[in-house]
Amino acid sequence: MEWAEFTEQSHKGRASWTAIQPENKRTATDNALALKEFFQRFPEYQNRKFYITGSFTSESYGGVYVPTLTNLVIKMIQNGTLPNVKLVGMAVGNGELSADQQTNSAVDLLYYRGMLGMQQFDSLKSCCVDNYDQPLTYCNFSQFVVVDDFGNLSPNNNTNDPKAIQCGKLITSFAMDSVWATANDVYNSYQDCYNFTSLSSGGLKGEAGRRTWKAIMGSKRLRASVQQSQDLQSMFSTGSNPFVDQGALYNQGSTDAMGGFACYMDSATQVYLNLPQVRKALHIPDSLPPWVDCNIPVNSQYYHQQNHDMTPVFQSIIDSGYHLNMLIYNGDVDMACNFLGDEWFMENLAGSVYKFNLLSDRFAWNYTRGSFLPQLGGYVKSWSNYNTTSIDLLTVKGAGHFVPTDRPGPALQMIYNFMHTGNYNNSVPFSLDPQPLLPQFAAPPKPSFTRKQADRVWSLPGVTYELNFKQYSGYLNGVPGNYLHYW
Repeated sequence: MEWAEFTEQSHKGRASWTAIQPENKRTATDNALALKEFFQRFPEYQNRKFYITGSFTSESYGGVYVPTLTNLVIKMIQNGTLPNVKLVGMAVGNGELSADQQTNSAVDLLYYRGMLGMQQFDSLKSCCVDNYDQPLTYCNFSQFVVVDDFGNLSPNNNTNDPKAIQCGKLITSFAMDSVWATANDVYNSYQDCYNFTSLSSGGLKGEAGRRTWKAIMGSKRLRASVQQSQDLQSMFSTGSNPFVDQGALYNQGSTDAMGGFACYMDSATQVYLNLPQVRKALHIPDSLPPWVDCNIPVNSQYYHQQNHDMTPVFQSIIDSGYHLNMLIYNGDVDMACNFLGDEWFMENLAGSVYKFNLLSDRFAWNYTRGSFLPQLGGYVKSWSNYNTTSIDLLTVKGAGHFVPTDRPGPALQMIYNFMHTGNYNNSVPFSLDPQPLLPQFAAPPKPSFTRKQADRVWSLPGVTYELNFKQYSGYLNGVPGNYLHYW
């Protein structure tokens, strides 16, 4: 029997309050000790299957937090300091597993998705000596740039080679600026949010401008509140409205098919957390400014990336000999932590370094909702060394950085089958139909109309002046089953 629990914030990590400089090992230690105390306080949860994931199933820097915590928990289990804990798996979604591979893959993705031109792409040929006369394939572009504590790229100026300096500038422009400083949503390339307020880097230039821009984009995502479309009524003569007006239900705030939640969640969160009653409940002093989702001073003080490559941590997990199932998955339209960079990372680790047995080459997995026909959910590839470690590398079609909010149905089927069956094509044993809002969040009830009110014509095509009379049109039910139209 599985159970679900989470810790709200990585203690002394990211934006937690602390007088101690945060670092990843301390974050893992604090969380591991919290887990130990939890299992001691609630022994009924001991020896149950236990998985380590993260917020939104561990996106972005969760690709560091989750593996480092998993690695430490395994060590504690094996040395006896964390008894009766049955850790069976970990899941990382759209994680920052390798800054180098994210850099290398970003250039390719931008070109093959039509966001870089051929001339721009070909300008990088001289940066890849081995492939100079061939079309660009895999190239280690990361050798020409450096990654700072904020995850930003800048040219590697520790050279006197003019070509290397120029390559560094090109890579920074394409793999950094063209990913983050763009009108495309960095977290979902193909989703557009309408009625938003555009952000800018405030005229900042150079490294400082890129740092600020990435911080803003990484949190704000070019999204502000979305004006909800009016619910147009199609009124019948009876005053009831049995007809479903599909046009009125159309999501006009976003191109997303799931209701555009991602387009308004940031702004809705900001409104909620600044409500007086919420600030009071959270014990926020009145002297403090309003909450914002992108706080540059906090970002500069606390958000320092220390693991740009997670290979040593994954190697420690695998070399421990502990039996663990891994799920590494990506929404395939995210550019912040794109699927190709994580794929190259895992291909190198499982295929080249450890030479795991290939259980299944890349194939499509299907998502099934209720009685509907199966539809493509994404692609998956699996490795195993048969004795201890299994790895599933999976993509979710149409999802961006936050897979559970972009594609909740496929995400639920994915995580359920990871935990239960191992076959991602299996449908889940419960309904995936969207559920109505809770009453406290629902819109006010729609007004009812009399038959006369429903028949009134409020506008006439072609009329260019204000009407000084009332016009009605509708149907009269003379005999059962026989309706006469009147105008």
